[in-house]
Amino acid sequence: MLHNDKKINILIPIRRPVGGIRTYLKYTYGNLDEKVYELSFLIDSNEWLKRIRDSFNGFRIKVFCARRKNSNVSMLLSIFFLLMRNKYHIIHSQGLTAGMISVIVNIIFRRPHIITLHQVFGQGCFSDKFFDKHARPKKYTIEIILRNVDIIQCVSDDAKENLLEFFPGLQKIQDKIITIRNGIDVEEFSSFKKLDTKPFERSNYKFYIGFIGRYMPEKGFPYIIDAVDAIVHDLKEKDIRVISVGGSSGFLRKYKREIEKRALTEYFEFLDFF
Repeated sequence: MLHNDKKINILIPIRRPVGGIRTYLKYTYGNLDEKVYELSFLIDSNEWLKRIRDSFNGFRIKVFCARRKNSNVSMLLSIFFLLMRNKYHIIHSQGLTAGMISVIVNIIFRRPHIITLHQVFGQGCFSDKFFDKHARPKKYTIEIILRNVDIIQCVSDDAKENLLEFFPGLQKIQDKIITIRNGIDVEEFSSFKKLDTKPFERSNYKFYIGFIGRYMPEKGFPYIIDAVDAIVHDLKEKDIRVISVGGSSGFLRKYKREIEKRALTEYFEFLDFF
């Protein structure tokens, strides 16, 4: 038994803890009393280990890694063994994939289970390719699985509306679907100290455009590509540079290919979250 029985022990499975999910977790759990709550994160691989720990700097957490990267079976087995060997009071899955895997395992253990969904559906996301073939039976299967969750939490009213539109079978469990809106703690930036190192080379003769956020259509990055394309090729203005901070994702690879295709590579600089 790895836990203090006097605490509320929460297991948090995450398939890929990208920046937005880590920010959500930091705001959700970072303000809790660690004398009352004990947090155990299960992540896809140890490449996310440092980022998870950095997000919870000063908060005592436990982090477990699945044995095989990008393996749903490995994630399933990891959840099973963690639940079997430890006394968790709540499962709080992050994302649809981790949530469905947890539901399947939790058939045995019957722990209270919350899923927080961080994605939208049918908006051109890479995950939508899963529904290109046999969409109806796949959606029906997912709806059946999600009905076994205690709470489905969306991070905005638009996301909730999108979920019910894409999975109409979930209309039957609307009482389980809630919205707790996500946001940014601006106080954190008021005391922000200047970086010791320069994150990018700055020139007084260039106009800079900044992008900070996850690479996905909803964040509007394709519009920046279109705008820079028009400025460079139509207006013949070369003194421009986009400084982009957004981590890594499948969309980033797609956007970089599009930027290269349009001969705009020299006008974009990509940085990780610093």
